[in-house]
Formats: sequence, C-alpha cells, structure tokens
Amino acid sequence: MKVFIKIEEDNIIFSKNEFEHYLEFLDNYVQNKKVIKIDDEILKNENLLKEKISLILNKKINKAIIKNSQVCEISLLIINYIKYIKYIYFEYDKELTYSDCYSLLENKNIKEINCYSIPNVMMKKMGNIKINTRCEYLFMSDIMNDNNIDTCSKIYNKELLVINKNFREIDYKELEFFFQINNNLNTIEIHNYSYDLLNDLLNFLKDNNIINIKIIIYENDLVEKKLIKDAKKFDKLEKKYNIQIKVKYSDEYKEKNKLKEINIYLVRWIALVCIVFAVACFSFNGYIQYKNGLEIKNELEEIQDIKDMVSSNSVNEVVDETQNIEEVKVDLKENSPYYMEYNNVYSELKKKNSDTVGLLSVNNTNINYPIVQAKDNDYYLNHSYSKHNNLAGWIFVDYRNNMDNLDKNTIIYGHSVSHDELMFGSLKRTLSDKWYKNEDNLIINLNIKGEDTKWQIFSIYTIEETSDYLQVEFDSDDLYLDFIKLIKDRSINDFGVEVTEDDKILTLSTCYNGSEERLVVHAKKI
Repeated sequence: MKVFIKIEEDNIIFSKNEFEHYLEFLDNYVQNKKVIKIDDEILKNENLLKEKISLILNKKINKAIIKNSQVCEISLLIINYIKYIKYIYFEYDKELTYSDCYSLLENKNIKEINCYSIPNVMMKKMGNIKINTRCEYLFMSDIMNDNNIDTCSKIYNKELLVINKNFREIDYKELEFFFQINNNLNTIEIHNYSYDLLNDLLNFLKDNNIINIKIIIYENDLVEKKLIKDAKKFDKLEKKYNIQIKVKYSDEYKEKNKLKEINIYLVRWIALVCIVFAVACFSFNGYIQYKNGLEIKNELEEIQDIKDMVSSNSVNEVVDETQNIEEVKVDLKENSPYYMEYNNVYSELKKKNSDTVGLLSVNNTNINYPIVQAKDNDYYLNHSYSKHNNLAGWIFVDYRNNMDNLDKNTIIYGHSVSHDELMFGSLKRTLSDKWYKNEDNLIINLNIKGEDTKWQIFSIYTIEETSDYLQVEFDSDDLYLDFIKLIKDRSINDFGVEVTEDDKILTLSTCYNGSEERLVVHAKKI
C-alpha cells in the first residue's frame, strides 16, 4: 500500500493515487517539501516514518484531508505524529469504521472532524471532538423538519428543540431516534402551547428516561388565559418529571401587566428584605441568648462555689477524731436533702443579692436556684441574680407574697429558657408520665430564709394564658376550697393528694408553647 502526502498551504492531503503523475518529479517535490510517498517498508520502520514526516512538517499545518477510505487507517496513524493538526476532513462518502473512530479517540489533539457519516454508537464516544456529517436523513415528522435536522451530526449537536404542533405517530418514532443519538439537548421551546401537548411531551421524556430538561413555553394572545391558568400546575409537574418549566411572556402581555409586574417585583423585594431582616434578628437573638446563657452559667458556678464552701465548713465543724470526712458527709446527706446548712448558705447568698428569700429545688430537673423577691413582678423578668440586664431573668417570688408568714398560695415565676433548659426551662419534664410516676420527683424542696420546707405535688397542667390560678389570699375557706378544686380538676394526673382549707400551697408558673400558654405545678406544704 502506497500513500501520497501533499502539502497545500496549511493543509496536509492524504491520497492513494492522486499524485502518482508527480512520481517522475518526486525528488524535486521532496526537496521542496511538496509531496512524499509512504509505502509499506517505511510504515514498518517508525524512525524512518518520522524522518519522512519531518520533511513536510511545519507549524502552519492544522488541517488534514483524507481523500480515500483505503488510506484512512494509515493516514490516521501518520496524523497521530503531527500534533499541530486539529481538524480532519474525510473527503470520501463512506461511513467511518469503528477502527477509524478508535484511532481518532487516541489522538488528543483533534478538535473537529467532517465525514460522510459515523456509527451512531460512536457519536457519543467522541467526547469533546466536534463532529459534522454530510449524510442526510429524510425525516417525515414536523418536529425534525421545523428544526432543520437532516444529518446525524445535527442530531447529536442539537441543544435547542422547537415544538410548534401536537405530536403525531411519526413524531414519536423520529424523536426516539433523535434521543438515541443526541447528547447535548438542554432546552425545548413550545411556541403553540396546549396542556395536551405539554403533557404528551412530559410523558415522552419520562418514557425515554430524559430529565433535567428546561421547557420554555411562549405566551401569545391565543393561549394567554389557558396558560396563566395551567401555570399553577407547573410546580407539581417539575417535581414529578424532574424538569424545569418556564413561561416567556410576550412584550404585549408585559405591557398590559406592567403595573402588576412592578407590584410583584416590589413584593418580592420586600419579602427578600423581610427575610434578610428576620435572619439578622434571628442571628442577633441567638447571639444574645448565647451571651445571656453564658452569664447565667457563670453566676450558677459562683452560687455553687458558695454552697460548696458552706458544705465544706459544715463538715469541718462536726468532724472529730473518731470519724473520717466521708462518714461525716454521709451523716449530713442523710439529714439534709441539700447536703448543706441552709442558714449559712442563705446568709452567704444574701450577701450576694439582698433580694434573696430562699432556695428552690425540683428533683430530676435543672431547677436548683436561689429565689428572689422584688417590689414588683417585672424586675426579674429581665435581670439576673447579680441584677445585670439579662433576657433569661431569674426565679422570683410574687411580690404580693409574705415570705415571713406564708400566704395560702405562694407563687414562684421563671422564664422557660430553651437554651440549656435554664431557669424553668426544664419544668416541662413534669408533663412526662415517666417523670411524675416517680414518687421521689413529687416532693419539692423549698428553703425559705434558711428554713427547709417540703411540698407535695398534687396538680400539673398546661393552660391558655390566664391569671385565675395566681390568687394569693382568699376571703373564705369555701372560696379557697373552690380554688383547690379548680386547679386539681385541670391536672393531667390524679395524684391522690388531699388538700384542705388548712393547707398552704406552692405554685410554680412558666411559659409554655411560646407565650400563649402556661405550664403550672401546684404542691401543698407538708
């Protein structure tokens, strides 16, 4: 097999016999770098082949023309040695062989080819090589003709498909052929909309496993009302078929609805501003909560240090030579639920905050705080134990209550702080049957000015915001008993605790479910 190679400007031409009449002048052409001949002997010697190619090689060559299918295989082999070639034109009208295609795939320099045709399966394997084919198909469908699709390469490279009419049987068949080859389609335009047409198209895409396609529907006077009505369904269709549907309105429609569009635009901007503002407020509120929570934790550590100091001093005072420290701790623990001397603890806490009136503890919650009482019920809603501004507030007694001679109903308030369940944030645990069925949890420890008292829970409930349970004193025993019945009937559980006109009760109150409801726990003094 002989291959003749000729150079014409920036083209390198491969032919089987077209240049044979140059043979008698071959030496002169070789010297002028015009034509060379490659035969089997040269092909067998790679070094000799490269030497021959170097005679004609220059950087201006970027296009190869292969005139005959018989020399295609050898030509592609030679082209692989010439890195400047980006474009190949197969001049003969035959389909490329699979061998030709794989040879092209091995060449990383080729950017574009023009051939008569190429096997469909190889079309998609070509990757970044742009393919142009000359073999024309005779399509019968309106879709193919409207989109000027008549060659394999046009099918493969098609990125936009326009649909103007409802589907016929031939449209389905030829579209299936289209999608077998096409690898680049991303948009379908519908210019003569109907819901049936859209539905047929979506079902066809689904049947052929085609997703992530953008469908643009063009509005006009004939379809305006129907399209606007159907547009409400498009969100569901997008999710169902995994596609995008956009409506492109005409200039006439936009002009008619200009004011409406402006209003929609303003609403969107206002909504965006509101969202940004809400996010900023949420972030700021989160920071404030974090800062307040950190301050509360620091105060709790200081309070615990006071308790530990008093407890340690108490142990040191009672220890003798016959007892070790651990034995004394056990004795103290058996005699006090707080494992400390309340008088001393109260005195030390009073130094820290003069409003201190006692200590409150509820089993299996985070509630273990000093309690305070101010001249009103507002101050400790936003001040901490150290009297610093703090949105978490503190646990405080109703200003109406007499802590020296207890009223019928002593009321203690606290915010339900979700962050780390601070203040009364953990009181919601009392609503769990697992919590209130544990008898140890039903005794509340309340130290009042150094004196330890215990209170037995008899009612737990949530209720819409009301003040009917916040009465401190009663004009008669009958009114008091009516009050007791009212709050017992609300309870989520019957605790079987009798409360008489002679009993005094304790009420713990906090917010529940935001600020619309209250969580309330009642206990009687025992």
